[in-house]
Amino acid sequence: MESMFSDLGAFGLDSDQPLDFNSQPKDEKQVKKVVTTKKTQQLVFDRKIKCPVCDHEFLSKTVKTSVNRFEKTSLTLRPVYSKIDPLLYDVVQCNACGYAALNTSYNKISERQVKAIREKISSKFIPKEEQKDYDYKTALVNNKLALYNAIVMGSKSINKAYLCLRISWILDGYLETLTEEDKKEALTLERLNFVKNAYMGFLEAYETISFPVFGMNQPTYYYLLGVLAYELGDHSHSKRWLSKVMVAEGSHQRLKDKARDVKDLVNQKIKEEKEATSSE
Repeated sequence: MESMFSDLGAFGLDSDQPLDFNSQPKDEKQVKKVVTTKKTQQLVFDRKIKCPVCDHEFLSKTVKTSVNRFEKTSLTLRPVYSKIDPLLYDVVQCNACGYAALNTSYNKISERQVKAIREKISSKFIPKEEQKDYDYKTALVNNKLALYNAIVMGSKSINKAYLCLRISWILDGYLETLTEEDKKEALTLERLNFVKNAYMGFLEAYETISFPVFGMNQPTYYYLLGVLAYELGDHSHSKRWLSKVMVAEGSHQRLKDKARDVKDLVNQKIKEEKEATSSE
């Protein structure tokens, strides 16, 4: 399998950058920058951004929440909306220096992290033509660049795990648009790799985080670990985490029902595997 960062070679970056969930950053003073609204369009609007790494000013597109109704979440909690997928626009990328991060954390960067990005990314970054139209392929590259930045900055395990989860969501959306079976097979394998990294990162972070985190309370976190374990074929751990959802304080009925549905899928998978083994 290709490196998870093989897409970033066009930017001049090292595609063999390892993903490490063990390193944890120290709390540091943040560099504050101002983000302002520039103009609006039909479904998205442009925000004027000043990069906290190189001070380059550029426009970044953001989805208008007022016209984009939330509809449901997928099995892995991927949010599904009525008109446009916000996942396409959630990463802000500076095309001058290569700094990329989620729009919610773009300006939450320390002086040490700025220095690391300048030394390990900006020094070899090759700017590309800025995208006017966003699709899942573009979003995939942007989110991988955000993950690459997070690794270089020494971000917390929970942040890197969440980016891996988001990339698996983007690959879900990407797969829904494809018809070529050979491309689907490759992207399905890539998606599973990011599911695995997300699961490992969320496990690593579990003992050190305070809830809520990325909009998840503790029962939802249990559910996510359970469903990711299910997707990886780890039936015993999947059932263990999903069982925690049923008894966790603050677990609402809708989440319990969702966990119960996944447990049914796990049990069905176990049954199928036993039948396949006995027929050999």
